[in-house]
Amino acid sequence: MARFNFFYRVRNLIRWLPTIWKDSHHDFYYINQILIKKLEFTRDFFLSDDAVTESSKETAKEIDEVIQKLKKTGDCYENYESPVHRDIEKKWGEVVCSFYKNSKGNYEGLFDIHIHNRLVNTDEDRRKFNQEFYGKLKEVNDQCLKDRIEAYTLLAKRIEYWWD
Repeated sequence: MARFNFFYRVRNLIRWLPTIWKDSHHDFYYINQILIKKLEFTRDFFLSDDAVTESSKETAKEIDEVIQKLKKTGDCYENYESPVHRDIEKKWGEVVCSFYKNSKGNYEGLFDIHIHNRLVNTDEDRRKFNQEFYGKLKEVNDQCLKDRIEAYTLLAKRIEYWWD
C-alpha cells in the first residue's frame, strides 16, 4: 500500500504542476484557477470507473455547474464587460486615444491621455454616452457578482456531499 501511495502522490504532484507553476499571489484569478483545477480533478474522479457511489454522475454534474460558473465569472471583463464595449463602439464609434505632452508642474515631459469615442462630440452626447455606458457596465458587473455568488453558494451547500 505504501508503494501505491508514493506513486499516486508523485502522479498527483505532476498533475498539479502546470497549475501551480502559473500561480501568483497577487490577485483572485489564481485562487480561482486553483479551485477550478481541484474541482475538475474531483469531477473527473466521479465520472471515472473508480467512483462507487450511485450518484456519482449527478455529483459530477453539480461540480461541473460550479466549474462553469467559476470559469465564466473568473474573467468578468471578457465574459460580461467586453460585449458592452462592442455594443457601445457600434453605437458611439470606435475609441480614439489622443496623447498630449504635459507641461505642468512635476509632470513635465510626461503625457496625458484623452480617451473618447468618435461619435461623442457634444456635451449632450457625452451625458448620454456616460449614462448608457456606465449604466450597462453596472448592470453586467452586478450580473457577474450574482453569478459568482451562485457558484460559491452552490459550492458551500454541496461540497460536503462530494465524496466517495
